Amino acid sequence: MAKLNELPINTYLQDKIFERMPMGLVVLDKEFKIRRFNPQWLEFGIKHFHLNQEDVIIGAAYYQLMPELEFQTRSFFEKVLQGETVKQSSVPITIDNVTTYWDTVLMPLEENGEITGIMQVVTDRTEDVRAQIRLTQTLESLRDRDERLNLIINGTNDGVWDWNLVTDEIYFSPRWKEMVGYADDELPNHLDTWRKRVHPDDVQIAMQAIQDH
Repeated sequence: MAKLNELPINTYLQDKIFERMPMGLVVLDKEFKIRRFNPQWLEFGIKHFHLNQEDVIIGAAYYQLMPELEFQTRSFFEKVLQGETVKQSSVPITIDNVTTYWDTVLMPLEENGEITGIMQVVTDRTEDVRAQIRLTQTLESLRDRDERLNLIINGTNDGVWDWNLVTDEIYFSPRWKEMVGYADDELPNHLDTWRKRVHPDDVQIAMQAIQDH
């Protein structure tokens, strides 16, 4: 075995980059047996796919280690063996009813013009995608709430207003405007719309009451 200082500098650097990449890297042969992997790939496997570290050795069969993945990913691997580079974003993988999400790149490895294996690069996007899902659900909930509020506002005979204390923008319901003698399009949604219609003798007292509240 060559000593470290006898290795070509490019080979040494490539090895260091492979080991320290923040993405998971694994090299497979044409039979989907592991030929090389980096620590991050192993960490992903242990955390999300129930890999037993002692079982992850050179020559181990990828789909024997993670049989649940075969149905979900094999079609990607088959395309790569045909010479195609496959890139996928936020791919959902479900194990034991828990879904994780992955960015992945699968590249064919060639030797003397023949495809001899596959390199897979994976990035865990689970937290990002879950956060986006939660945001979407929150926005949908707010939209549903607004729709219900609009039904209530439009169905009641009461005047309704809502004040944004940061921008001084106020929503006045059409019924509120009607009650003070205006059509819906005649009054802007701003604090001054209300303030200008309070009796001058009452403005200071009213504003102080609002401030105290």
